[in-house]
Amino acid sequence: MKKWLKKALPWIKATIWFLVILGVGYQFWKILHSEALLSADKNRSPDSILWEQFTSIPLKNLLISSILYILGIGLSACYWHILLRLQGEKLSLANSARCYYLSQLGKYVPGKGLALFLRVSTAMESAVPASTAAIAAVYEVMVTMASGSLLALILGFYLSMGGEQLIGTLFLLSVSLTPVLPFIFPKVVKKLARRFLNQSDSPSKIANWNSLLTGLMITGAGWFFLGLSLLFLWLGVDNTSHKGLPRNILECTSMVTIANVGGFVASTPGGLGVREFLLKLFLEPHLGTKVVATVLSLRLLWTLSEVVTACILFWLRPKTGIRGSLNSAANIPKDHPSAT
Repeated sequence: MKKWLKKALPWIKATIWFLVILGVGYQFWKILHSEALLSADKNRSPDSILWEQFTSIPLKNLLISSILYILGIGLSACYWHILLRLQGEKLSLANSARCYYLSQLGKYVPGKGLALFLRVSTAMESAVPASTAAIAAVYEVMVTMASGSLLALILGFYLSMGGEQLIGTLFLLSVSLTPVLPFIFPKVVKKLARRFLNQSDSPSKIANWNSLLTGLMITGAGWFFLGLSLLFLWLGVDNTSHKGLPRNILECTSMVTIANVGGFVASTPGGLGVREFLLKLFLEPHLGTKVVATVLSLRLLWTLSEVVTACILFWLRPKTGIRGSLNSAANIPKDHPSAT
């Protein structure tokens, strides 16, 4: 690493985390200034409306919903860990989870690049090559979105949803699944990032049918956790509106997958606005006038869950893993006292 870059690195990291804090703050500001919330009751301030709705939900429901969300996105972190292993990296699962959860805060900054940068730069602290971490991260994100779209399409047929919704879901599936097909992903990576790849990097190590099917199953299970998270918040708002637990789980999972994938494709920071619009559309027949505050309460809860998890993991630094330890040992000079 060049000397000037090494000296500037702490400042670069500080700037990035400053942008992340601004992004998360902007997320909360947008929640409180949502047009739907502003028009809900002109006699009260938006923060009082949201606070009243949020605090009216039983604490038990909030905690369960939060834990389910963190576990749900954690399955995507597990899949990213598997992809690193397939490329020969020995990063521990705890360290992979730390990289993943910290990077989630980057999605609240406009653009998709900062979340990827945070995951890659955190992985590099454990001696994982940047190109290796980036290839795995991009593949994981796209497979997670593809599993969501595929699940939404299957549930759409099962729940007899409208034709327009099924067509929209099919479009989301084509957008997210096509780039990760085994005969497409390696070619795209090599064409777009050839100059950044190491000789040992081979997208084909992770872009195969076995890896894709594994990813669809693991991340697909994660979407059910997110559906359950929405369900527990819903029942906390109105526990008389559900038709039966099994059907509600499927309905909530379908809502969450379409809303989240739609927000990802729209590329707004954290899917803000798009996700809320779609969830409001799905939940309004069930919750009526409570729907706006409920949807924004879910956004608030999920964001707080990510912030708290990231803050905890930021200060916890797991052991680097086998490769990181070996590399560190290899870099010790022979005449250093610790080398004897």
